[in-house]
Amino acid sequence: MVFWHLLSHNFFKMLTRKEKIIMDFLFLKCAKNGNCLISVQEIMLSVAHQIKFKEESVKEIIFSLQQEGYFDIIYTDRQGESVLVITLLAKGKGYLREKVQDKRQIKFKIVLAFIGAILSFIVGKILYYIFL
Repeated sequence: MVFWHLLSHNFFKMLTRKEKIIMDFLFLKCAKNGNCLISVQEIMLSVAHQIKFKEESVKEIIFSLQQEGYFDIIYTDRQGESVLVITLLAKGKGYLREKVQDKRQIKFKIVLAFIGAILSFIVGKILYYIFL
């Protein structure tokens, strides 16, 4: 019952690679005062060295991150150009902590798999010598 409750609240959801790249940039841009004014083109140019994005995919990723509660968006115009006013929410402000926790979880899973492999090897050898 508890396991199903955890699954239904997306506690195990991790961001995709593209979402992480955009969220890293937006967090750094908005970290100082919690909000920033930026256009989709600025985001595309700033992360172009890491991965190539189309404007539609950037908009989809930004919308997805907004729906997940990382930040709030207000759409506005600046000198005829469409810009976004991004305000980090509690989940967005805790993004670095979430990133560190994700790395810990991955390391834990790797160590657990390694320990499982060693234990299964040892149990296999013990059973081999018992039934030899």
